[in-house]
Amino acid sequence: TTYNIRAYCYNSVGKSPISSTISSPTNRGTIPSVIVLHTIHSETTPSSITVSWSPPGGGQVEEYTLTLRHRDDNLRTISLSRNSHKYKFNGLRSSTNYSIDIVATNRWGSGSLTTVEASTSKTPIGKIQNLDENVTESSILIEWKLDGTAVGCNITLAHSTGQIRQINLTGDILEHTFYGLQSGVQYNISVTPWNSDQTGEMEYIVAVTDSITTSTADNTVGKEKD
Repeated sequence: TTYNIRAYCYNSVGKSPISSTISSPTNRGTIPSVIVLHTIHSETTPSSITVSWSPPGGGQVEEYTLTLRHRDDNLRTISLSRNSHKYKFNGLRSSTNYSIDIVATNRWGSGSLTTVEASTSKTPIGKIQNLDENVTESSILIEWKLDGTAVGCNITLAHSTGQIRQINLTGDILEHTFYGLQSGVQYNISVTPWNSDQTGEMEYIVAVTDSITTSTADNTVGKEKD
């Protein structure tokens, strides 16, 4: 700010004429310096990133501005008071790279931009539990429980000749029935949970279809003769 100044002197007799006007500006305030950041990745979860920073070394801060970016898109911009040195971005996608721009400002302007690169962690994938089967002469029903979360499950049915069928289930389906199987045959069935960026631990079970009994065979022959 610029101020105009005039001066005069006085004694017991009186005062002198007023001097000519001089103009003098006050010094410009200091813009905040670059922010010093600390510990960001230690506070990363599958759905959030918490960024922390230390106050700048020079210039009084009035406000911090944080911008969350994914690739070239600005997702959110947050303004915080000068007493805030930590912020948590929630509702993020797991296993995704983000950029966070932080700048300190006061009445004189904005300091240098500081950018932090951070990635959310992977979502823990659930485990298959209580895998069980129910067989007939030509089918196998398998059922299981999921401890945790998963997008879906991959199911493989095989026997000694190799893989026969592979099924991908999505959603909350926790059972599947294989039809058209041979009677009295041993099958190996595996169930593996998965989500968008990883697969979980496989669980498997051995199941044998029921053999065709003599009475069943006799009934079948009788029906064919009819």
